[in-house]
Amino acid sequence: MKRRYPLVAASVAAIVIACSSCAQPAQDHSGHVSTTQWVSKPELTYVSEFPVSEDLSERSAQELAVRHLSEALKSLPGELSLTISDRWGGHAIDPRFVDTCTTDRTVQNAPLGLWINYLVTGAEAPVQQYIDAFRSSWQNLGWKVSNEPAIRTDLIRATTPDHFTLTAMVSMTGELGLALASPCFPNTARGNADPLPSHIAHP
Repeated sequence: MKRRYPLVAASVAAIVIACSSCAQPAQDHSGHVSTTQWVSKPELTYVSEFPVSEDLSERSAQELAVRHLSEALKSLPGELSLTISDRWGGHAIDPRFVDTCTTDRTVQNAPLGLWINYLVTGAEAPVQQYIDAFRSSWQNLGWKVSNEPAIRTDLIRATTPDHFTLTAMVSMTGELGLALASPCFPNTARGNADPLPSHIAHP
């Protein structure tokens, strides 16, 4: 069986209890206030800091995900692009999967999240050097960046104003990966997504 989480394990491990502040509307770097409503359900423990977006579906989550991934590449060195792969660090992975957004996997009709894993290809320098490039790019976009170099030099994470989380990291075998986790969406909104692009070129 394929291992699903190697690229996003660090994100999933940081499990956060839903809080009242998660229900506040988000404001992006241009001052625009999102109309997305974040529904707090404190009786459940989520794998996302922003538990459930009632107006998000699997289809719209993927469309936004691909848009964010393209945006993430825009101010990076032009040689970089993204390619779907079912291998990471010498192990089999699922490059795209939908799974429950709660840590208790027995919850009936639990909200879901979308996880996507790409390899960053075309690097012309040691892949470790691109971590700083990701940091600068995401900061320029106004995304919230975490994991400073003093903590981990092989990983950088950013959160978009609409609460998608992107993680760039270097594997033990020297591959550079970019993973994305969507906010949670209702279980009833699963399906109808188009095939994921096998390649995302530099814009």
